Amino acid sequence: MRRKIFLLTLLLCLSVPVTVMAEPPDKPSATKQEQLNRIQGVSIDQKSDGAYITVSGSQEATYSVFKLHNPLRLFVDISNSQLSGDVRRAPISVNNGVVNQVALLDFSDEIQQITRVIVGFEHSAGYDVRTEGDSIVIFVEGGSGAKSAEPAASANMQRELQRREVELERARKALQAKERQLIETEQKVSALEKALRNNDGTGSEVLNRSLDTERRKAEQLRGELASNTTEIRRLQESLKAMESTLGTVRDERDAANTRISALEEKLKAEQAAAAKLKTELGQLHKEQSHYKTRAETLLKERDAANTRAQSLASERDSAKKQADVLTAQIAKAKAEAKSTEAELAKAREALAQNSKDRKQALETADTLRSDIAALQKAIAGRDKGLEAIRVGIQKLDADIAAARKAGGDTSKLEKELAAKRDSLAKVEKRLQADQHALASKESALDKAIAQARSLDEAKTRATTLAAKAEQRRQAKLAKAQAADDQRLKALEDARKKEEERLAALEQAREAGEARVAELGKARQKEEERLAKVKEARQKEESARKLEEERLAKVKEARQKEEERLAKVKEGGAAGKNDPNGASSLNVIKSIHFQQKGETSRVVVEMSRPGNFQTVPWKGGKAKLKLDGVELPKNLERSLDTRAFGGTVQFVNSFQDKGGAVHVEAEIPHATTEIVRQDGSRLVWEFTSVGSETAQKSKAPAHGDTAALPIPATQLPTSQAPRQNFAPSRPGSIYQEPDWLKRPTSMARKRLDIDLRNADIQNVLRLFAREGNVNIVTGDRLQGSVTMRLQNVPIADAFLVILKSLNLGYEEENGIYRVDEAKVFEGEAQARRDALQASFPIAPLEVILVPVNYADARELSNLLSTVLSTRGSVTVDTRTNTLVVKDVADNITAAQQLVYSLDTQTPQILIEARIVETNDRFVRQFGIQWGGDWLFSEANGNPTGLTFPSVVGISGAANDGQGPVNGLSGNPNFAVNLPAPIGTGSGGGIGVTLGSVGNTANLALRLSALEEEGHIKIVSSPKIMTLDNRPAQISQGTSIPISVVSAQGVQTQFVQANLQLQVTPHVTQDGNVQMNLLLSKSEPDFENTGARGDPTIITKDAQTELMVADGDTTVIGGIYSQTSGNSKSKVPWLGDIPVLGLFFRNYSENETRTELLIFVTPRIINREAALAARKLSPVNSPSAAPAKDKGN
Repeated sequence: MRRKIFLLTLLLCLSVPVTVMAEPPDKPSATKQEQLNRIQGVSIDQKSDGAYITVSGSQEATYSVFKLHNPLRLFVDISNSQLSGDVRRAPISVNNGVVNQVALLDFSDEIQQITRVIVGFEHSAGYDVRTEGDSIVIFVEGGSGAKSAEPAASANMQRELQRREVELERARKALQAKERQLIETEQKVSALEKALRNNDGTGSEVLNRSLDTERRKAEQLRGELASNTTEIRRLQESLKAMESTLGTVRDERDAANTRISALEEKLKAEQAAAAKLKTELGQLHKEQSHYKTRAETLLKERDAANTRAQSLASERDSAKKQADVLTAQIAKAKAEAKSTEAELAKAREALAQNSKDRKQALETADTLRSDIAALQKAIAGRDKGLEAIRVGIQKLDADIAAARKAGGDTSKLEKELAAKRDSLAKVEKRLQADQHALASKESALDKAIAQARSLDEAKTRATTLAAKAEQRRQAKLAKAQAADDQRLKALEDARKKEEERLAALEQAREAGEARVAELGKARQKEEERLAKVKEARQKEESARKLEEERLAKVKEARQKEEERLAKVKEGGAAGKNDPNGASSLNVIKSIHFQQKGETSRVVVEMSRPGNFQTVPWKGGKAKLKLDGVELPKNLERSLDTRAFGGTVQFVNSFQDKGGAVHVEAEIPHATTEIVRQDGSRLVWEFTSVGSETAQKSKAPAHGDTAALPIPATQLPTSQAPRQNFAPSRPGSIYQEPDWLKRPTSMARKRLDIDLRNADIQNVLRLFAREGNVNIVTGDRLQGSVTMRLQNVPIADAFLVILKSLNLGYEEENGIYRVDEAKVFEGEAQARRDALQASFPIAPLEVILVPVNYADARELSNLLSTVLSTRGSVTVDTRTNTLVVKDVADNITAAQQLVYSLDTQTPQILIEARIVETNDRFVRQFGIQWGGDWLFSEANGNPTGLTFPSVVGISGAANDGQGPVNGLSGNPNFAVNLPAPIGTGSGGGIGVTLGSVGNTANLALRLSALEEEGHIKIVSSPKIMTLDNRPAQISQGTSIPISVVSAQGVQTQFVQANLQLQVTPHVTQDGNVQMNLLLSKSEPDFENTGARGDPTIITKDAQTELMVADGDTTVIGGIYSQTSGNSKSKVPWLGDIPVLGLFFRNYSENETRTELLIFVTPRIINREAALAARKLSPVNSPSAAPAKDKGN
């Protein structure tokens, strides 16, 4: 029995399968690493969908792929590999329309041996590289044997479907095998359990171990069975999806074929219609020739009509000339008539004036006659008085003589005689005056009479002249009327002839229009037919385009499906453990920007590594395209990165209709571009060309992610960077000689170069081909170079090789001449010596440099620094022009300096805004109450006491000034705490209560007040000024203030102004720096002095700040708040709850003031002023010695 149990146990142990742990295929063993992959050959198989290039090896390969442009080629580097001895190394010609050649070569670097497969393309095409066992298969789409995209897609999907069916059948067989093993194991378990039950105790331990082993095996088989069942389900679902997709593709292909057949039939019908239209077109050509004959007949008739019209036109012209002559005569007659009328009008005016003067002269004569008569009468009276005086004098003389004789007193008579004589003298004097006046009046009268006579004669002459002028005018008018009648007759004849000519032309025109209308109808019919043909062709073309677009979409869908299937296939074993496998969606998690030094980075985070490709630059935009990824909606945006100050200004990300994600970087100038992928992270770096970072950047180490080469067309053209003009100290900056400066015309791309002891002539030939330039070398150029460069710009590599061999280059018209550096140094020295020798005899030139914005006198001092010892500069102050004399080279430098400095000075508009707000709130409650009570017998209210028999109680808070409106009589306030109310403020109510007989009276008055106000004052002074020029603007008033001093009361004026003082300065980056003083003073008539003079409220702000152009900033502000409350009450009584309200008043107030000062600078001529500040360096090319400081 023991022997049987032992044999059974041994049998079970032998039947248990041994689990073998295999190493993952992606981790080769140490032995495998030490062995080289022997490349045994290459085969090319042209199939319907494209070319399959198979590279056979001795073991599974590890490879890297990169593509180069100009010429277009694909490199596949197989790591740790070497070509076998019998493998063909010469290029293999394919020439299938896409691939022209395939070549193999092997080389070694510092790390390993590498075999490179080079596939040359005739034009761009899709490709795929994958491994199949120990072979690498390179698939290239298209070729001479390629068919349409639809059958190729169907064939690929059919093969994939067959492969899935084989995998499914293999999985089913494995499942059946596992099921059989499980049944056998369960049978063994049952047998062991039965043997254990039947055992009498001996060997039970062995049976238990065997039973446990079998149970574990059964459990393992059940797990594997479940896993295989899941795998079968997955394969079945994938198979169903493939069948569905294949059916859809076939349906679309059938539908496309149906549409193509319909289009072909339609094309045939259109061709038949076109043939019919061609026949009709021939008929139309015949009709056109007929109409052409008729048109020629019409032309002849038109020529005859034109001849008749010309004869009529000549007759019309002659009549017109005759009419013109008559018109001229009529005009001349009218002019003469007007002249006669003018003379007649003048004569009439002279006659009227003559009559007026004659009348005035007669009136003057009458006046003079009356005056003369009066004077004559006065003279006659004075003669009589004179005679009487003379008689009196004679009598007095006689009386005096008699008195003297008698011896009497004669003094009285003598006085009387003297008086008479005085009177006589006065009368004689008046008489002489009257005689003189009479003589002047008579003379004036004679003149007036003579004037009247001359006026009569002039009137007679004027009347005669007017009559003659009237006769001449009538004669001329009659002559003009006759000429006018003759002219009208001639014009009427010409009009009739013109009407006849126009009638003939109208008949000819109507006949021509009828013929033209017939021709137009025929042409219209032909145009309609041609339009129909054109429309049919357009419809056919649009249908063809729609079909091509649909086929392109089908092809794109097919490519995506193939890519997805390839990923599923490559997933392999990973797909078994991961249900999602390669078909899970690759999503972009984030797109962000980084700036480190001079390097700008765009970082794209994905859920797993994805496929990407760079797109040639266009319009200053670098583009990156990612396939097979999904971009969330929140990441479809544009990032503004200008604030970082780096190379990249904007980063745009979006997804097109085809599902591809595009990331664009807007770059204004030349940069270098590097794209690398670190796992699921994609890093896109940009560095400015010529920057220190770009020149010192190194290629990534082997094994890191590769950097993509940049074709020459991907870098935008840019100008040389501008520099500010600033004279530097000699020797402060080292400049490379011209023959060692970085070349600019070479192709802007990167290369990987690995050479050992290569001849310099061959190396330069390589650079000429890769850099797309022409290079010429001499016989002296010898030597060899060893280098290993990765991802280095070709221009930098070229320059480094020249420096390492002490060589240089010279570029002229796109041709590079390479020679030893000492040769170029000797040539440069020779040129300098020749220039130095020719300087003393070089001719001097004189130019006029006009200065627009600057002061020519200030610029003249600066020009002396760039002129030679023979040069001079003078200033014409009238025209603000510089007169410069020097050799030609220095003249150019002087002109450049003037043009760089003669720029517009920035004009700045400074706008200040002073905003003041004032909020006020007041609330008051007041109460007044009181009364009087009287107890006396007179009022019928006795006290009943002897003392006091009269008792009176009355309020005592009246002051004669408190408000009593609303109450009657004397209120006798006991509590007088009112609120200030009145017209326009607050409100109140009064209550008066009294008894009959005025024994008791009670008065109550309630008052309340609440005020709320808001004031906003905005003051906005503006002023414009030039850069670094102070400016001031003010507005205000002068307030008179009385000042008392020892001299008495004097009046002084204090200014209350709104004033802005500013001195701006525009910085190089366009900001505005300001030294600012802003003040506002205003009178306060609420707070006055002792004499009623107002106080002055001042608000000042003085600061210095910098503000961006057009921005508004707050330079300062003051905020103040005053709040308070007060109570007036009767002691103790005012503190009683509730009842205390009748013994107190309450007031609260709050005042808030706020002052904010804003400033906004604006550069008016920003574009012209700031652009001019970016000056170019001024270097005089002349080797002539400069002026000494002493000169």
